[in-house]
Amino acid sequence: MANFDYPPFNQIHPPPQEIDFLELERQLLIGHGYGYEFHHVIHTPTAQPYILAVKYGFRERLEDFMLQNEIRFLCLMDHRNLVNCHGISFTEYEIQLLFEFYTDNLHGIRINKEHILSIIAKQILGGLRWLHSYGFAHRNISPYNFVIDLRGNLKLKGFGLSTELMWVLPKYSRMNVGWSLYKSHWYLSNHLYSDDVLGEDIWGFGISMMEIYLGGPPYDYDRVSEFKNNASWAFQDFVDCCLEYLPWKRSSEEC
Repeated sequence: MANFDYPPFNQIHPPPQEIDFLELERQLLIGHGYGYEFHHVIHTPTAQPYILAVKYGFRERLEDFMLQNEIRFLCLMDHRNLVNCHGISFTEYEIQLLFEFYTDNLHGIRINKEHILSIIAKQILGGLRWLHSYGFAHRNISPYNFVIDLRGNLKLKGFGLSTELMWVLPKYSRMNVGWSLYKSHWYLSNHLYSDDVLGEDIWGFGISMMEIYLGGPPYDYDRVSEFKNNASWAFQDFVDCCLEYLPWKRSSEEC
């Protein structure tokens, strides 16, 4: 690990620990992903709901570079349109990450009212703008990771593949990861590595917006025809700007 040029793991400072993890009561196992179990939990003194992510076998993974990168990212992350981390607990056998509570994601939901889509786009791009401005790439943009909080705000989650470009090795930060449905032809044809991971976040966002409009992935003729025939010119142009073939020609999150 000494060859990596990033701050030592023991210098990472977790978010302020406002919640005692012993006061969390697990209610329901809601899913798995990237080595974690996700639980709906209640903070018993306040009855406040949270999402708890638990990864087992932590001692063996203490020097795992990807895990260190993920923890560093969560400790720095702070934006109203990102699912923020409220605490991190290390034990001998596991790591626990406490996230603010969110409800369902937008996968499989059809929304063809463009004024609603503009609200979704504005909020998700707000979170993505923060990531990119601080040198982070999400690398797993999809409607699965667009979630709604208790106030009805849209937030971006799913940071297990995120990477901080200024610290990590170039090959790791540009390694092709994430769901191929939301990756560009340029990215998938570039063997193992891509030169523009931030541009891939924009591509994934464009595909996600099409999918939400159509209610399913835009990868068959009928769905693409429906989009071309029914979506407004402005919305089509917005999506097209996200789906430029060459990544450096794509619109940024500022669009």
